[in-house]
Amino acid sequence: MVDLTLIVENVRDHYFVQLESFVEQELAACTMCSPEVKFQMPAENPIYGDLYCVDFVQNDDGPVVKELAIESGLGFPETSGARSGVEITISTMRWDDVRIQADKPIADEDIDTWFNYWFDAEEVRYDEAKTFGNIIHSALIDGASVSIDFGSSEPRAFWELVDALGDAGVTSITVTYGDGTEVIAD
Repeated sequence: MVDLTLIVENVRDHYFVQLESFVEQELAACTMCSPEVKFQMPAENPIYGDLYCVDFVQNDDGPVVKELAIESGLGFPETSGARSGVEITISTMRWDDVRIQADKPIADEDIDTWFNYWFDAEEVRYDEAKTFGNIIHSALIDGASVSIDFGSSEPRAFWELVDALGDAGVTSITVTYGDGTEVIAD
């Protein structure tokens, strides 16, 4: 059996190497630009907290949002385990498009503290010397599922979300990629 912690770390690393390369190329091609730009979305949209972070904005000739397009995810066998009283099954996973299906509905207050820390809207953890902010890029709750773009966040963000869900009474989750489709192995 493959270790859940190792899967999460490998999925994050697989994505982050691609994000670093993408941002490096974009920074070399512009003069007014920035990675990880946060936006306040219009009210009445499904994005959690009306907050969204794009991968990159180029502003040489007006703002142009650029998002990293991942060609493939990291393949691995379906794996199960537990943490914080939560049974976890990871069938597929892609860091920028994780879907967690829980055994009970998820309320905003179940992930509010977690979201506020990991999105860091007030940029309390912002470090000007670093290219990336160690932040998630978005969250979306839909009944008993939550979809997350984990952005540049470290694997701890995933585990702290599992902990928050466990604290909210969730006892079982299934982790898939976005719409649940299979990820192509490299």
